[in-house]
Amino acid sequence: MRAVAQALLRDALDGEPPSLGPWLVVASGRSAGRRMPIAGEEVLGRSAAASLRLEDPHVSRRHARIASAGGEVTLEDLGSRSGTRRNGRRLRRGVHRLAPGDEIEAGATRLRLVASLDVGPEPRGALPIGSAPRNAPAPGPGLPSEPPARAGRRRLAGVPAAAALLLAACAVSLALAALA
Repeated sequence: MRAVAQALLRDALDGEPPSLGPWLVVASGRSAGRRMPIAGEEVLGRSAAASLRLEDPHVSRRHARIASAGGEVTLEDLGSRSGTRRNGRRLRRGVHRLAPGDEIEAGATRLRLVASLDVGPEPRGALPIGSAPRNAPAPGPGLPSEPPARAGRRRLAGVPAAAALLLAACAVSLALAALA
């Protein structure tokens, strides 16, 4: 979550609008904290021709292909000398589906996949967005019913761009206030 927040803040300070994902965040290596949006099919490598360029001498010129289509993100090693790892395991031939939070290692660089604006785990005892406390009256006619409770992480899927920009602006304001 920290790397995601840093990437959003860096983009906001650079004047770039926040992307709701999917993207890769460089977790370690020379470009740590850098965010790389995945738009369609991308080539990860050290070549100037690579659409997702890594400054790592251990990364092949055309190291791996990462693609985003239909809500899925896939990864394929392109025959790199040092190989590509997902969550610590070396990829075999073929295309592999990724999940949010997966870690990708290429050379000495570690990246993390972020597929949507992730707001982290819910605090203990927190209610799902839009739900009422247990002692609240049941919804009556014309009132929306309580959404089903979902455990684990909450995602802001489908958030309008204006709301995402507002969220990024608030994050920047809070970060700058904390530095002052």
